[in-house]
Amino acid sequence: MEKTKNDKELFFATGYLLILILLMLSLIGYFLFFSNSRKTPDVAINNIGTKDQDSGDIQNIENLVLKTSQEAIEKLNTPQKLISFLNKNFTIQERDGYKAYDPDEFLLQKKGSSHDLAVFCAYILSKNEYEAGVIRFNYLSEDGEKESRSVTVFRDVDLPKYITVTNEGIKMFHYGWSFEDLCLAEEKRLNIQIFEYVFFPAGIFDLTDPLKGYQWRKRP
Repeated sequence: MEKTKNDKELFFATGYLLILILLMLSLIGYFLFFSNSRKTPDVAINNIGTKDQDSGDIQNIENLVLKTSQEAIEKLNTPQKLISFLNKNFTIQERDGYKAYDPDEFLLQKKGSSHDLAVFCAYILSKNEYEAGVIRFNYLSEDGEKESRSVTVFRDVDLPKYITVTNEGIKMFHYGWSFEDLCLAEEKRLNIQIFEYVFFPAGIFDLTDPLKGYQWRKRP
């Protein structure tokens, strides 16, 4: 009888131990997955996840004739549609200064700098209920010259992304989980050294100086 009692106690003790081990392994697996999902990507990753699940009419977007910003807000209501339209109808042409075209002027000109592009994209996305803004960063080129560039930053579902100009056209990238991650991705992609950056909310067209409450973030 005593042996049977001891066997039962050993059986239950072993069961509890196995349950405890499984719980610990589950917790370890969860934390490993979470930490890896937060890791800064080695390179910017193109078109990861998007609210734009209806891609059937994107091809038709390229041929739209949009004359007003209100038309653009209604028709270019996802990042994919916005990028598709711009790649067909917009030309990058750098110009002096950091005062971007307003959306209607942008549609009229059909060309402009990275600052014009970033401001327009942020404006259209924000009007379609995306969290959006502009990051302007100053950097040293391969030749050591000081230059400036702007990109649109926004949140698509749960991923922070940015829209920028590349040699292959206007593209969208996931940049990690902070503006510092964005700078690291752009440095690697463009082979540059960013020494400062600043954020502008959507709807701001003059990127010359930071707004009140914002400031240049210096980088080593």
